[in-house]
Amino acid sequence: MKPGIELDLNPGEIEKFENSFRDYPLRIEDLLIGTAHPQGGNIITGDNSKHKNKRVLNSSYCVEGLDNVYVADASVFPESMRLNPQWTILAMSSMAAKKILERHN
Repeated sequence: MKPGIELDLNPGEIEKFENSFRDYPLRIEDLLIGTAHPQGGNIITGDNSKHKNKRVLNSSYCVEGLDNVYVADASVFPESMRLNPQWTILAMSSMAAKKILERHN
């Protein structure tokens, strides 16, 4: 017997899922919570960095070589974090929003 419940997310399968879930004996040990946060890959540096020629984003979170494309997500992290990056992304997005407003006002 395969553990868990296989989900087919077609509309006609919802009732079948609900019925199979009602009879499924859940235990806390059966609960697996996981998330994926793709992180890293887009280099962001300041204008005085020795790595400036390799950057994808400038210090205003703007894609290098473009005037109006911005990135403020986990892709600019230097490496993968070991925890949920939600608060870091929110803070970084707030900083990016300020820079974008300064640049376009």
